[in-house]
Amino acid sequence: MDPATILLVDDDDGVRRILRKVLEAKPYRVLEHGVPRAACAIFDANPAAIDLLVTDLKMPGMSGQDVAAHIWTTRPELQVLFISGYTDQTYSEELNGPRSRFLEKPFASEALLEHVAELLARG
Repeated sequence: MDPATILLVDDDDGVRRILRKVLEAKPYRVLEHGVPRAACAIFDANPAAIDLLVTDLKMPGMSGQDVAAHIWTTRPELQVLFISGYTDQTYSEELNGPRSRFLEKPFASEALLEHVAELLARG
């Protein structure tokens, strides 16, 4: 069986690089971009190839919620892991739902992998 493909979106190059290494070591296949609109274009090019979206919430030009909304218009069942260093109880409650989870930065690699595995199992 092929590894799951994760679309990773974070405007911080360093964070994105670390997350990619952690995910690829599992091994997952990772497609990534630091620009939300470009990540949407990656998805649009082959929506069936993406098994999970992992996205930062706060990014210039387009939020992680906007990226998820774009993707959900085509794949409403796709699971999403929102990540953010901005701690707000509203986020936690709003983003932990039937097709998404919220993970607060900073987090351990194990926490990331647990959330990813849980969301992929749901999908």
